[in-house]
Amino acid sequence: MQSHASVLEVKSTPEEKKYIRNSPSWEYLGAPISRRLAWLTASLLSFGTVIPFSIKFVINLIDSIFDHDSFKESMKNLGSAIFFPLIAGVPASLSILPIPTVIPFSPSKLGATLSKTLMLPIKPLYSLGKGKMKQEVGPRSTNQESSTYITMPILGSIISTLPAKRSYPEVKGINSNSFIDTVDILATTPTSKYRLVFNASLEIYQFNFSKYQSENSALNCNTRTFNYPSLTKDEVIESMDDLVNAGIAEVYDLTKKMNWTNEEIEKNLHLSGYCFGGGIALQVAAYFKLRHQVNIPIFVDRSFSSMNTVASKLIRDYTGLPEWYAKILCATYLFASGDLDIDSVAAVKKLDPKFVFYTNLDHSKPPLQPTTVTQKLKKFFGIGKPSKSADSIVLDGSSLAESIDEAKLNCGLATRDIFSNLNADQKHRFYSDDQFVNGHFQRMDTLYVDKLPAVKSDRTAFDFYTKVIKSFSMNDEKEINSICQKI
Repeated sequence: MQSHASVLEVKSTPEEKKYIRNSPSWEYLGAPISRRLAWLTASLLSFGTVIPFSIKFVINLIDSIFDHDSFKESMKNLGSAIFFPLIAGVPASLSILPIPTVIPFSPSKLGATLSKTLMLPIKPLYSLGKGKMKQEVGPRSTNQESSTYITMPILGSIISTLPAKRSYPEVKGINSNSFIDTVDILATTPTSKYRLVFNASLEIYQFNFSKYQSENSALNCNTRTFNYPSLTKDEVIESMDDLVNAGIAEVYDLTKKMNWTNEEIEKNLHLSGYCFGGGIALQVAAYFKLRHQVNIPIFVDRSFSSMNTVASKLIRDYTGLPEWYAKILCATYLFASGDLDIDSVAAVKKLDPKFVFYTNLDHSKPPLQPTTVTQKLKKFFGIGKPSKSADSIVLDGSSLAESIDEAKLNCGLATRDIFSNLNADQKHRFYSDDQFVNGHFQRMDTLYVDKLPAVKSDRTAFDFYTKVIKSFSMNDEKEINSICQKI
């Protein structure tokens, strides 16, 4: 690992140079013009989907003579041809209108509001209880804490227990007038090691109190996690940079709190991101690598190659829109909404791959490559059954693992030894043995290295994660390989 013990670059960064910011010329001139043009393009593309949907409807209807499943697919195509242009096209069209954006829920915000609502809610997910949660800072009083969380319903569930050792640090983000809703869940045994957890897009840390507390013991580290802006109070994110900047603020705050040198950051801190959070965490790691030359180790669990890729494949499977068309439409919509795309592979390429670890669910049935002209035409128009996968969110072809393989990036120092120790293949893929629950939402300790594991106690994705964490404080590959043999 690189040594920067004598230069406290991260802590000494001037306040005005922190975070990711757009230039004034782009923010006030380039962005408004280009995004309005993008909304125009998105509108035309959305209404234009009636053409491929209609073509697929006719072809599948003819094909239904020979294949009964094709009739169901043709009905889906007909429904999509009627409703999809309206659902996607009308908000895009209204977003072109030059109505002042200061008007609440004005037409010029509809498209962006729709896009962002799919990833992050505009309003809180839960009742605010008695602890003034909408101030965005976690509760301060122990007496208020208990009553707040016990009476706070979260999507039908009640939080009745709190971590025994916790604190709510005041972390200021890019806007000095607001705080990021943050919690530190401390390990039972005192330690200077921390993991910074990036949750999924619709997930708030209050969901995971018990999980974080139990994992701290196995990982021998403290956990810091936070809620993304817009989750705990009524505010709208402008772009993904708002979420990345929140993660950057957390790293700066931990560095200052623990008085770490750059070298100590690499040994004592790691980022952990699940799904959407993995994409945000990679952007944060890339920022510190480029700005401060610090390699923050990162573990990414069941994440995607890019937001555009995963969204286009979901649209492909659930509406029947050809994937090539869906990719163009998604890219346009995400840009017009405010740079909402996240390119995880591009972020990995900016990092030292030795410090990047990741997992995805195995796609046991890879799609067959078309050979005949008819098969190639069907693939082009997206005709056929939806792809089958243990992960119904990050579909085949959109997982980070597959994209890293395609890019031929050799990620994860000592990963080969860790997988060998688990008697597993070395493809960063795990299996779900629950036929009734989508594997994307299962805990890591219920995902196994085998399809039918003989021993379920010590060969899970969480065991892989635990062994990875133990390697983070090692200084070189030889030392890491040595420790892997002892695990």
